[in-house]
Amino acid sequence: MNNPTHHNRDSHANHELNRHQPFYKSFTTNAWVALGTVVGIIIFYLLTHHKTHVLDVLPYVLILAMVLMHIDGHGGHNHGGKHHE
Repeated sequence: MNNPTHHNRDSHANHELNRHQPFYKSFTTNAWVALGTVVGIIIFYLLTHHKTHVLDVLPYVLILAMVLMHIDGHGGHNHGGKHHE
């Protein structure tokens, strides 16, 4: 027998699970291919038509990337004296 209460409960549980996933987990393969293609075209255009500008900015991009990887590696937690256990 169909139990509408059971269906709603399952639907709500699935919604709760999906809400806590990162946004990129919901992308389909076609979306990733399209995004990769667009990014590839942009990179190709920048390297062929604006190579000097890209090379001028490259050291700053690398420094920014290191800082962002450091923050991400720590999970965004602060380095204060209080640790929550």
